[in-house]
Amino acid sequence: MTDRRPPSFVIVHGHDLGRHLGPYGRGAPTPAIDRFATSALTIERAFAPAPQCSPSRASLITGKYPTKSGMMGLAHLDWRLFDDRDALPHHLRELGYATLLVGEQHEASAGELLGYDRCIGTRWPQLAREVAPAFAEALDTLDPDRPFFASVGFFEAHRPFDHDGYVDDDPARVSVPPYLPDTPAVRRDVAAFHGRVRAFDEGVARVLAALDRRGLRERTVVIVTTDHGIAFPRAKGTLYDAGLETGLLIRWPGVTRPGSRSDAMVLNLDLFPTLLRAAGGQPDGALDGVDLMPLLRGATTAVRDHLYAQLHWHDAFVPMRALRSESHKLILDYSERETPYFPADVEDSASGRALRACGLELPVRVALHSLADDPLERRNVILDEAHRDIGAAMVERLHAWMHATSDPLLEGTAP
Repeated sequence: MTDRRPPSFVIVHGHDLGRHLGPYGRGAPTPAIDRFATSALTIERAFAPAPQCSPSRASLITGKYPTKSGMMGLAHLDWRLFDDRDALPHHLRELGYATLLVGEQHEASAGELLGYDRCIGTRWPQLAREVAPAFAEALDTLDPDRPFFASVGFFEAHRPFDHDGYVDDDPARVSVPPYLPDTPAVRRDVAAFHGRVRAFDEGVARVLAALDRRGLRERTVVIVTTDHGIAFPRAKGTLYDAGLETGLLIRWPGVTRPGSRSDAMVLNLDLFPTLLRAAGGQPDGALDGVDLMPLLRGATTAVRDHLYAQLHWHDAFVPMRALRSESHKLILDYSERETPYFPADVEDSASGRALRACGLELPVRVALHSLADDPLERRNVILDEAHRDIGAAMVERLHAWMHATSDPLLEGTAP
């Protein structure tokens, strides 16, 4: 007889990892995630709507852009959701789900506010080697006949990289991201980062093994994802693709085709309506996310042709907005900075110091990048004749979105 119960959901998420995982051909070897990819769908162009922790994570659990969720800065700096009940665990609990938080969350001062029945292993730093076993133990406490939602968050690969118990890669053998200077100091920094990527992979392995041991594989949707780009210059804290990119792999038994890949442009906030509807809920019209089910089933190859992104407040006021289409990226910088912004942890890193030593270009208030021939977003073509009409239309569209979402920048750029 067919099991008609709604599926359980497990979201395993890493910190400051971008797409530096084996299935994307970057970063340290990740054998567990590589094996997982053979049973899952890999989304090749998944993005976050913000290049920083709390706004990105809040978008995932509310289905809304930061301006609409209220989370436009870091939760530990007193930014809050407009309404904690918007969070996905609240909705799923109302539908009969058990809700479990293990490890990292950065959307509220306490996980209980977000609708989690139980919160364990949340003390900083939430290292994978401690969080993954805690998840395995928590599975034993769940009612096997009741669907559950579990958020499993690992601290890796957030800076600092000086916690004990990691094995760095050989600096001579790492691949330095093309937007960074290839110096010995940067190579050592990347090698240390790779050690944390390995730890994330080991944590994922233990989570998957725990589900298999309890016979939950066929009834559980597993999502392996990251919150935004890596904590290196020109990535985290920027609206370049390197700052907004995320890893996203989804194993949905009976829905996704094992070992498949999709080039669709997806936002993390698209997960909210997808999971809510699968659980028997009805997403409302206030959401910005779109249901990914047609994409997951292979019934379509695209779900959106553009996305918006924003940076507002991280460890400083950094007002920037962006619109990304399939072919172009528009970035509006409303700040008055005379040098590019780096988050504090990036500023203090060996890579941050190395890039500043190389000399930095002055910030540009209006930048348009042609992504096909300039994927690193180095050239501003806003004044080029071939791109002028595209730029003007994108500026108009981005301003219209800011008005539609009551963006506070419309009232001025004061903090």
